[in-house]
Formats: sequence, structure tokens, C-alpha cells
Amino acid sequence: MSRQSLTATAKIGGAAFLGKAIAALASGWFSDIWIAAGATPTLARKTLLCFGTVFSGVLLLVASVSADRPCVILLLAGSACMGLCTPQADAVNQTLAGPQLAGTWVSLIIFAGNFSGIIGPTVTGFVVDCTGHSFWAFALTAAIACAGAVSYGFFVGPGEANRVGSVCANLGRKCRLSTVI
Repeated sequence: MSRQSLTATAKIGGAAFLGKAIAALASGWFSDIWIAAGATPTLARKTLLCFGTVFSGVLLLVASVSADRPCVILLLAGSACMGLCTPQADAVNQTLAGPQLAGTWVSLIIFAGNFSGIIGPTVTGFVVDCTGHSFWAFALTAAIACAGAVSYGFFVGPGEANRVGSVCANLGRKCRLSTVI
């Protein structure tokens, strides 16, 4: 992709966040409607979560080998696909944690997830420096996105409160992270 002006970059970045926000809103509404129509929360949430994650990775990979205009469009579409995941991941994580530990577990997930902002640029720079091409950085990111989809699809259990949340609820006392660890 050729260099973009600062103004064009700002517009593209803003459009990416707008697309992601609109997709998140649509995903939340769609999953609620689907669940109200009879789908299990697990089916509705995991389907949207995995679909959004896989397609964001695929679009990112295709964008890395595209000309300027298609590249921008594909990156915007990939950002929107990640927006499909946002409400679903939050709902799944809160449900699995249970009401007593939702805040703790979700904050730990967000804490760990924010390390991607620290590690990602470093790894990207290393990959581009070693290979001389940005394609492999995009490919690595797409692979990580697909691994996340596989993880949610096959390793995360059904969208029901986990044993820890149930144990705390049955004990009738306030749970703390120290009672879990």
C-alpha cells in the first residue's frame, strides 16, 4: 500500500472504528433476536464470534496482497468483522464467569488482551525486519485470529455459568479471586 496523507489516514482510521462500532451494535441485536427465536445463547454467540474472527483474519490476509483501494476496503471490512465479535466475547466471558466473578474475570481478560498493543508492534517489526515484507506479519495476525476462533469454537464450553460461579452462588457468600486460585 502506498503512503497515505495524514488526512486520508485519519479518515480511514475513523471509518474503521465506525464500521466496527456499527457491526458490534448489529451483532448484539442479531444475537438477541436469534436467541429470542429459539437458538441457544451458545450457538448464537459462538457462531458470530467465530465467523467474525475468521473472516477478519481472512480479509486481513487478502488485504496484504491487494492494491491500495481494495486494500483499504478489505481492512475496513476486516475491522467490521472484528466488531461482530466484541459483544459476543463480552457476553460469553461474563456468562462463563458467573455473576459473582464477572467483573474480575473480564477485567483479567481485558488486562491480558491489552498486551497485544505492546507485543503486536514489536513482533510486527521483527517479522517485517526478518522477512523484508509485511505479508508475513499479516499472515501471522490472520493465523492468530483463526486460532482464536478455533479456541472459542472448540475449547470454550457452552455459554452457561461455570463451576466456579455456581459454587460461589451455592455458598451464598461473596467470592473473591483468592477463593478460585
